[in-house]
Amino acid sequence: MQEANGMTDPLQAALGVKTSVLVAGLIGGAVSSVFSPGPWWQRVIQALVGAAVSIYVTPFAVELLDIVTNVQGEELEHGAAFVCGLCGMAIVGGVINYARKVSKRPEQFINRLKP
Repeated sequence: MQEANGMTDPLQAALGVKTSVLVAGLIGGAVSSVFSPGPWWQRVIQALVGAAVSIYVTPFAVELLDIVTNVQGEELEHGAAFVCGLCGMAIVGGVINYARKVSKRPEQFINRLKP
């Protein structure tokens, strides 16, 4: 993919992942891991989870922020990726807890989806 400066992002060309989003999410996850107790390997995993969450959640967050604030641009994307990485473990934990609730009473979840 061509970037604004005319250079090609090899990671995006190969995997569809923006290097800048990956790095911002990894830094956010690393910052979050500094404040977490546990052995070094858990903190490394936390940083990696932050990077993974930022890859998948950042596009949604940017769209949502664009709708709410009418702000666009790479700075918004990088900031959103950092915050997604920073909150990555919490986001994953929330999704897992919600999935557990739904699995206990799926009919209630399905009924909420009906108009």
